[in-house]
Amino acid sequence: MRELVEVKISIIGAGSAVFSLSLIRDLCLTPNLEGSVVSFMDINKEKLDAVYSLCKRYAEEIGIKLKLEKTMNRRESLRDADFVVNTALAAGHYRLREGWEIACGLGYRFGGSYHIMHDEAF
Repeated sequence: MRELVEVKISIIGAGSAVFSLSLIRDLCLTPNLEGSVVSFMDINKEKLDAVYSLCKRYAEEIGIKLKLEKTMNRRESLRDADFVVNTALAAGHYRLREGWEIACGLGYRFGGSYHIMHDEAF
């Protein structure tokens, strides 16, 4: 039996169910990360609660031991984190749309999923 390693992963802006659930799925598929602490942080309590419940249920149904925690306090989430995933979109979605318009105007055609790309890359 392998020893569970306690790594802390902080997800800032965890209110996106699509992104957070995909990340939890990937963690559940990575045996070396079983036993990790995942700290969900978002400023929107309703989204935070929904994502936390969904991800907790997923990990439990898969049978993977993860220590999930939630907070609206960024510093608390970052405390003792080994890894930080920042999914927060600063300045709102209008900046993301502006980025797409610039990219399209320059002839850039993206592959993959729109929701995982951010305007900073443009």
